[in-house]
Amino acid sequence: QGKGAIRRGLQSVTLTLQQVNGGSLEPAGFVPLSAAQCVRKAVAEYAYESAEQRSRVTVRVAGDFTFLGDQTAFELVLFNLLKNALYYLPVRPHATVEIRVEAAPQPRVVVHDTGPGIAPELMPRLFQDFQTAGKTDGTGLGLAFCRRVMRAFGGEITCRSAPGRFTQFLLAGPAGRQVEHPLVLNQ
Repeated sequence: QGKGAIRRGLQSVTLTLQQVNGGSLEPAGFVPLSAAQCVRKAVAEYAYESAEQRSRVTVRVAGDFTFLGDQTAFELVLFNLLKNALYYLPVRPHATVEIRVEAAPQPRVVVHDTGPGIAPELMPRLFQDFQTAGKTDGTGLGLAFCRRVMRAFGGEITCRSAPGRFTQFLLAGPAGRQVEHPLVLNQ
């Protein structure tokens, strides 16, 4: 597990540096990925600060789909969204994070948290480089990285939020193929 964590950390640093320097993911290296498997792996391998923090995250797979992408890059997108959602647990101890994989009506992964939400005036620049709001340890590169990765895959990331109620990120994939036997999983 330690070697795997070091490998993922080094890949994260490499991908982040590529993004900051204007590099891009190479579609020639993309492979077919199961959205459900990527989500389960990311949730299992995320570096939670406590068992309590882990207990706040659930996964629901209503229907799986495949897409062409880079597994490490997609996991880093999910890690970033988890980190952002879990950041506010100390001040919102009853907050939860649900990650849903849906094949229909459109293939997508939905990351929904019941944290403090995002102020409407921040939404227009949410995915721009070096934009951060209220987090003492943020660089403002995370969501910009997420958008670059999703667009490299031929997809998109969007956000909906209601201050005081929720934040929801939708990772819409390109037309993929639905997996025949959807799973329902409570993790």
